[in-house]
Amino acid sequence: VAERKGRKSLRSSVALPQRIRAGCMRRSLFLLTLVLSAIRSSGETATPLLRNNKMANGKRVRCIFSDLDGTLCHFTKDTSKHGIETTEDKGAQSAVVRNSDGEERRCRLLPASTMGSGAISMETIELVNRLRAEGIKFVIVSGARTTTLIERMPLLCQADAIACETGAKILYPPPGVQQPCPPREWQLDDEWATRFENVTGGLAQTVPPAEREGALWDLFRELVARGVTPDARGYSGCFRVNATKNPNALPIIEEIVGNQTRLAEMGLAHAMNLGMHDFFPALAGKGNVVKHLQAKWGLDQDECIALFDDDNDLPMAAECGSGYLPGITSKSVSDRVATEKTWTLSPKAGSGVFATEEILQRILQQVMREKEDPSSN
Repeated sequence: VAERKGRKSLRSSVALPQRIRAGCMRRSLFLLTLVLSAIRSSGETATPLLRNNKMANGKRVRCIFSDLDGTLCHFTKDTSKHGIETTEDKGAQSAVVRNSDGEERRCRLLPASTMGSGAISMETIELVNRLRAEGIKFVIVSGARTTTLIERMPLLCQADAIACETGAKILYPPPGVQQPCPPREWQLDDEWATRFENVTGGLAQTVPPAEREGALWDLFRELVARGVTPDARGYSGCFRVNATKNPNALPIIEEIVGNQTRLAEMGLAHAMNLGMHDFFPALAGKGNVVKHLQAKWGLDQDECIALFDDDNDLPMAAECGSGYLPGITSKSVSDRVATEKTWTLSPKAGSGVFATEEILQRILQQVMREKEDPSSN
């Protein structure tokens, strides 16, 4: 893929510490059930997302930062626990999702390297596109590897930027080109990547991970030497360890993550993502992506919304005025959702695309109400 205007090509291209506990994913469903039961038993409904397209402090919403897997895109292994049925047509990259009330949604199937195919509804795509048409910026911030993102890009909703590899890369669509456009035309934010080049080496490195330069790859080599099998396939600024497939790796990962001083000295951070352990530059991460784009676009924190579900999303949520959850996939999020006053758990939480649509529809309704009645601002 050719370079464009000094930007490296796409193909050549701090998380919160937590106590790692085996089996946290098995408990997430139970914890989510407790949260929803508490809401029902109290007779309360979910907190309204917005009021007249403004945050509680009077600021209007100008940007939405959204996680991808578990937030916009949903997996059968999670939603089937909540009575959601999915019929896939992998050849056509499509699916039909059906809830217990018989409602159906047409979906696109997004490929994934480790989770199987995930579903993003056509209604979700349309709602995001309509929000952008009303001037609301929309940013996808994902832990996905670059190769997976490349496969998904033609199937995603429109976006003003996409970050992948837990924020190690930020990509922008080419100016004046209608989306979807070929992945090779998206442009890498070189200024962003230069911030942590001493940790990752150049994101254009094409050598095997074990031969790459930088502190990130020093840790990769250390893990390999200790019998752990890190996954760097399709990554250039991040790598992942799946301890569930390699139980002997868990004590080693706990030891490394428990020594936050050493990680900080190496310029590295760690987060859980869909039950797996991601290591990436401390100057990257989802929260730092949000701060970088807020500065770039002149956004206040209180003008931004976070859509999320997992542990590695928490720094992103911390940099936004409000957070909205279509579901919960980690214990760290479950532990906080009942006490975080700026978070809203969808009343359809766990239902996948139906919960995501519920959140986006309510945001769009408030945006349109403000447009029709500017005096309410």
